[in-house]
Formats: sequence, structure tokens, C-alpha cells
Amino acid sequence: LTLRVSFIRPAVSFTFVFLVTANFGFDSIYSIKVNRSDSAVSSTMPIPAAIRKKLRTESPMISFKIWKHIAPHIYDFCFVANCNACIRSVQCADDVVFLKEDSQECNLIISADSAIGGRLMSATVTIPTVVSPSCSAESSSESSGRYSLTASPNISTDYCLSRSQKVFDSKQMPQKQTLVALQTLDKIELYDTNGFHAVSDMTNTRQADLYFTGLTTKGCGLAWNRLNPGYLLSSDIDGHLCIWDINGKSLDGGKLPPLHSITKGKPSGINEVAWSTKNSLQFGAAGYTGGLFIWDIRSLKSDAPVFSFEAHGSSTTSLAFHPTIDCMIASSSINGTFSVWDLRHLKAPFYTLEWLSRAVNKVRWSPFHESILATSCGDKNIYLWNLNAGVKRINDKVAVTAQEEPDELLFIHSGHARRVTDFSWNMESESRPLCVVSVDETGLLNLWEMVISES
Repeated sequence: LTLRVSFIRPAVSFTFVFLVTANFGFDSIYSIKVNRSDSAVSSTMPIPAAIRKKLRTESPMISFKIWKHIAPHIYDFCFVANCNACIRSVQCADDVVFLKEDSQECNLIISADSAIGGRLMSATVTIPTVVSPSCSAESSSESSGRYSLTASPNISTDYCLSRSQKVFDSKQMPQKQTLVALQTLDKIELYDTNGFHAVSDMTNTRQADLYFTGLTTKGCGLAWNRLNPGYLLSSDIDGHLCIWDINGKSLDGGKLPPLHSITKGKPSGINEVAWSTKNSLQFGAAGYTGGLFIWDIRSLKSDAPVFSFEAHGSSTTSLAFHPTIDCMIASSSINGTFSVWDLRHLKAPFYTLEWLSRAVNKVRWSPFHESILATSCGDKNIYLWNLNAGVKRINDKVAVTAQEEPDELLFIHSGHARRVTDFSWNMESESRPLCVVSVDETGLLNLWEMVISES
């Protein structure tokens, strides 16, 4: 099994924006544009090896300062905002609105915590699209050969819902994007955000439209089924799993019991849950003790998973089903490894990388390049990997020393001062197929895309 990837032509302009926020709203302070000609882009990993090592090994604040110095040279686009609260989760909406030829709107669903409680937020970011020299000739400089973008990045808060408890996750339903599930300390709630325009009232304490019951302790993870509308999956720290079906249910503040519940033969604890992207009846969980578990709804009478195997020698932190290959799944661990598994051959992983020195918190496949995935790590960096760049293939284990860099390493994003809590790929493919939004525990939000060249 060989994965293939094709790269896009890099943009000719870079935009770097810093913003600050108060009371969970976003206000622009200043923006800086650094334009660059095509000749300045020569590598898919344009950071010198010595600098890359500092980004990985220096203290968070020092590496963050280094990153700010080199940022204008390594991105097509980078946008930085701060909401002065620990951001727990972020999700890019599926729909992207093109305002003009040179700009698009990206909607983000954000859950955040502060000393006064939790927040469910929706923010809209207006970002430039890729501009080619041919369509920007009137703004070019004959002396420099550089081009400018006419669109200016901007961010606005659509709504901000206050909760008295801490929030841990939020997920927008793909098929009906006004419906958002919110996970608090001891509840899972559903909100119909249609008509939410309470930006001026940050103390909005509207009651939920539906309450999901069935879990007994703190929840761990939310996942909507992209193939079966209305199906929501979640778990708690004790390893219980529940599936709810909201189809035909009244959104009147009532309680909804689970359609399916797994209480026997469950894992000892769960870090994350996910639905298969190709099989509407299949879902999985990453276990505290290092296991990876896959269930099928059709065989839930016994509660036993269809697949259950030891994925890592320590706690499995995350899992991600491949967006186009139905038998492939990625997992990550606190021991600094991530693996790719072929569910038809579970005796050994399809791919394993043991190069990272800190815990891998999240793993996510690119929705548009089947051999590219991203990982967030305890060193506050996000790493992009092209698994097709190495020489290893099925059942070959990748194990490189700390002094070496694997060929698969595509990019290091170091735009966070503290641990990255979540990230999400931009779901629009044509203009920015490798755009990522990432958030951290200090409240920094980064929307960015690396410089890449044709291959």
C-alpha cells in the first residue's frame, strides 16, 4: 500500500497578523504584510536544521521568540489572535464563503475556559486566497518583482455563550451547522445556534435545547457521524461510551437517553473517540492504557469491540480514521510516538515514528492530501508529515535517533507559547488545502499555511 500526494503552487504573498481580545471578543491591533516573489520559495522545509532544532529543544518562550523572527519567511499565510482564556477545542466549519476573488470566510467553533466559567464561541475569519502574479500585475513593483494582496485579514465574533461550568469540547454537526454539541464538566448539551447574535451580551446564559444522558462521569471527546446525520458519539473517563440519535427529537430542553451504550467489556479509560469516515456504522476509541478499540454498531449486543489491540506501550491519546482509505487509522501516544494501522494487518503497524521526544496529543489526517497528517505535541509545536516522503513501507518500522530528522518531516509550526490543546484542518480545498487552525492553553489562536513548492 503506497500513499500518493501532489503539492500546490505556493502563494506569492505572506500575511502575518497579531490581534488581542478582551471579554472573549476579537479586536485587531495591527497587521503586517510581507510580500515575497516566487524565487524566494525554494523548499518544502525552508527552516535551517539548526533553527528547527532550537524550535524543538528550547524553552517555550525562547522558541516562540525565534518563531516570530523567522515567521515571515516560512508561511504563505499566518494569522494570530488571543482570547485571554484557555481554548479547549477548535473546529473549522465545512462551508467556506468566498466574498471576492481574493478573500474567503472561514467559520470557527471554539470552546474556551476562564476563571469565570466556560464559553462556546463562533468566530468568522476573513483571509486572503492565493493570488497569482497574472491577476495582480497592476499591484506589482517592477523593481522588486513582488505582488500585494488587496484583501485584509479580519476576525469577528458571531456569538459567545456563557456557561457556569468549565467546558472541554464542542462539535458542530456537519449536516446542520447551526447545531452544536457542547461538553461541560458533567453534561453534554445541544444548542441550536440559529439566531444567536448576542455578541454585545457576553453573559448570555441561554439554556440548552437538548441534554444527552447516559454518561456517569466527566466526558472525554465528542464526534458527530459525517455519514449518518444526527448520530453523536461520546465517552467518559471511566470508559463508558454512548451513541445518541437526535433525528426526530424536539429541541425543547428535554433529555435524550442513548440509542446505544457500552458499559461491559469497556476500556479502563478513554482519551478520544472518532467515527469512521468511510463506514457509517464503525467507530473507535483511544484508551488510557495504550489500547485502540474499534466497534461496529451492528455487533453492540455483546459490547465487545470488533478490533482491540495494543497500539502503544503507554496511553493512546488520539486516533483518526483516514478520510479516503477505509482500512487505515492513525494513533498517537504520550510516549512521543504515532502509528498508522491497516485494520487488515494488525500484527504490526503500517508505519511508526519514534522521533518526537514529548507526548503526541493529537493526530489528524489532511482532508485533501492522503499521505499528509499533522500531530500536536507537548513541546507546543505542530508537526506536518508526508508519509510518502520516506523509504519505509508496509510493516517497516521507522526508528530514528534524536540527532536525525526523518525524511517524512514536512513542516514545524511553532506559533504557540504553551501546549497546543487542539487543531483543525481548513475544509476548503482549492485555495488553501494545507491551511490549519490551532489553539493553545494560553488562548492563542493561529490560522496558518506553510510555504510549499511544486513536486
